[in-house]
Amino acid sequence: MGQHLQDLPQQQVHERHAHDPDRRVHAKVDIAQNRTSNREPSIRARQVNPVVRGWMNFYGAFYRSALSILLARINTYLVRWTRKKYKRLRARRKARTAWDQAVQRHPRFFAHWAWVTNPLMIKMAGAE
Repeated sequence: MGQHLQDLPQQQVHERHAHDPDRRVHAKVDIAQNRTSNREPSIRARQVNPVVRGWMNFYGAFYRSALSILLARINTYLVRWTRKKYKRLRARRKARTAWDQAVQRHPRFFAHWAWVTNPLMIKMAGAE
């Protein structure tokens, strides 16, 4: 149980990461983010929603607490993408206001917003 990854043989490390939902989610979101860097949010939602719904159905049945963190991470990626795409939203406070308005206006736009609507942004509460 208390074994660290550095103590395991390389093969076991790869096997552990292959079944780790956190690792797979992170990789999938990175791929989706890179493919749709300049596209509209609706295109991004169409690509991400089926995959996220599958994760919610599968991992949410037995490990919902860990999945909530991953879903919040997706929100963080979305906020980062929004801040880069729209110059007027580069400030954190403006981005947070726009984020809250978007979630309120379209609560089911992204599938994971049914469970998690806040991004994992520690500095969001502070003023900029």
